[in-house]
Amino acid sequence: MHSPESGLAIGGRTAFTSSGGEQQRVAFARAIVGRPAVVIADEPTAELDSANTHAILDVIHELNESGTTIVVATHDPIALERIDHVITLRDGRWRAFAETVLIEP
Repeated sequence: MHSPESGLAIGGRTAFTSSGGEQQRVAFARAIVGRPAVVIADEPTAELDSANTHAILDVIHELNESGTTIVVATHDPIALERIDHVITLRDGRWRAFAETVLIEP
């Protein structure tokens, strides 16, 4: 449902009344439409429950497996467990690089 006053409705709720998690999932879906060569995801699991966190991380993994380069900025330890290369920044400076052992969900 769409109206000029309320914007696009998602599940009967407009963008103005959608939860943070709903807005996060919509933003991520819009970012991956058309299978871009590179996706930059800033806190892609913020405001998501654990089921949706794992769903987003599954999509990120599938995109990466199909050749898309994914750059993720996150503080989420669950996301960090599923990322294969981690660069740690502190105060804007590169502090560490690690290749991680991927943990499947």
